[in-house]
Amino acid sequence: MASLLKWIRASIHPRRAPLPPRRFPTTGFTTIPASTILEEEHFDSFRNGHYYPVNIGDVFASKYQVIGKLGYGSTSTVWLAQDLQSHRYVTLKIYTRDESHTEEFRIYQQISQANPSHPGYGYVRTALDNFTIPRPGGDHPCLVQ
Repeated sequence: MASLLKWIRASIHPRRAPLPPRRFPTTGFTTIPASTILEEEHFDSFRNGHYYPVNIGDVFASKYQVIGKLGYGSTSTVWLAQDLQSHRYVTLKIYTRDESHTEEFRIYQQISQANPSHPGYGYVRTALDNFTIPRPGGDHPCLVQ
C-alpha cells in the first residue's frame, strides 16, 4: 500500500531536474568597500576568523546556494539559500568554529524521531539536514532548516 501511495505521488508530482546555481549580477549596484565594517564584523571573534566568510552565490554541500543574509548572533550567521535539488528555499545556520553545538544537533535528532501524527508535530521546527564546512583552524557546523 505504501509503495502504491509513493507511485501516485510521484506521478502527480514528478521529480524535477536539479537547478544550476544562479549567476548573480556583478554590475548595476553600488558596492560597499571591503574596508567598511558591517554587523558581526565588529566582533573580535569575527576578526579572529571564528565566523565562516560566506558570500552570496556560494554553494554548500553541493546543493545549497546562498541567496542572502538573514541575521547573525554571537555563535552563528543565518542565510537564506535555495536547495538546488528540491527547488525549495531553506535557511543555513553556520556556526562559529569554536562553539560546541552538539546539544542543539542532538535535540533536532530527537525531534526527527517524534511521532508525526502528534497534533503539535507540524508546529515544531525540524532540521532538514546538517553538514560541516571544513576550514583551516577549525570546521564550521551547519544546520539546514
